[in-house]
Amino acid sequence: MSRTTRLLPWLVAPLLAALPAAPAGADPWHDPLSRADAASTVQAPTPTPSRSPYPGKDASWDANEPQRRLAVYGDSLVMQTRPLLEALAGTRATAVDVWELPGAAPCDLLPAYGARVRAFAAERVELAFVGNATTECMTSRIGGRPPGNLSPALRTRIVQVYEADLATLVRWNRAAGVRTYLALPPAMAPGTWHGQLTAPLTAALSRLAARYPAEVRLNTAPRDTLTPGGVYRSTMVLNGRQVQLRHRDGTHLFAPVGTTLNAQALLWPLALEP
Repeated sequence: MSRTTRLLPWLVAPLLAALPAAPAGADPWHDPLSRADAASTVQAPTPTPSRSPYPGKDASWDANEPQRRLAVYGDSLVMQTRPLLEALAGTRATAVDVWELPGAAPCDLLPAYGARVRAFAAERVELAFVGNATTECMTSRIGGRPPGNLSPALRTRIVQVYEADLATLVRWNRAAGVRTYLALPPAMAPGTWHGQLTAPLTAALSRLAARYPAEVRLNTAPRDTLTPGGVYRSTMVLNGRQVQLRHRDGTHLFAPVGTTLNAQALLWPLALEP
């Protein structure tokens, strides 16, 4: 059992009842929060550290513990989680840089990645992607915009491009002395577009972590927290009630419970591991 896995299960505070489900009719094949025409040279926004320490903080953690500079970079699931990532980091006065690119793939980070990490002076960077393949830096290398139903060959090609680009980011981090965390995506609902890529993408992330065991950590917490055993679930029982975790599209998260669990799963391994 890895150190990341031992951080589970998360303690979930009493939460509000789930919001009403989104209306039916969403296209099951494409990400409703994606920018289909997003350019691969996305301009990186200015990094924003977490909020200042709060009154009573000295009772919340050991002041002798190192305060990390953490970065979480990814696609629309990171975007959905950003407010909670920043709030949770603030409970330990930890600086966190969240860079979310809806509909993006790892290649969309490449043009501005080094400048972003250096500007923030990140010590640990987490990369969290679920398999998007519609931006120019992907379509130009996989033969165009992918169809709804992916052939085995096209699934393999998409994952090969992901693995190659993530390896480039890992090598940059290694040279800069930055630890990399690769977040395993949660399981997607059967029949969804992203669900076709979850298993091969998970295998690629696992291979990459095994290739660089000293500098790369595999963060299994997002998968294990939202979808225990790698099995999709749209709801969970909380205080005797069924609450919604996932959006009706079978890919995205549902606030407040789904987004809260994902934020904890993404952040605490970075903050708490030695």
